[in-house]
Amino acid sequence: MKTLFMIMLTCNVLSATFARGANGRDGLNYSKRISGQAQPKLAVGGIYYVTATFLNLRKQPVAEGPIVQMFSKNTELKIINIYNKNWVLVSYTSEDVIVEGYVSKWYLFEKK
Repeated sequence: MKTLFMIMLTCNVLSATFARGANGRDGLNYSKRISGQAQPKLAVGGIYYVTATFLNLRKQPVAEGPIVQMFSKNTELKIINIYNKNWVLVSYTSEDVIVEGYVSKWYLFEKK
């Protein structure tokens, strides 16, 4: 199964085909969550950074939602709204273009 997943990644770079990682979570490469890990404390209006190698920005707050864009590690995102215990609505600005969508809050951190 792992080998098949890697072949799909190689053949479909940056396509929705590999939107779910081998672990079934949003994105591709994740930091391992520790059992009992506290939920990240996020604030509306705050600036946060992506911890995953790649993180999918989705149109809806579900892992099966259409992918709008992919972000790489350390991409800066602004939280617009906290949707639920797993998803946040964020905005990303690049060259005067603002993109909005949902990401899993488990892969965001605040630089200090």
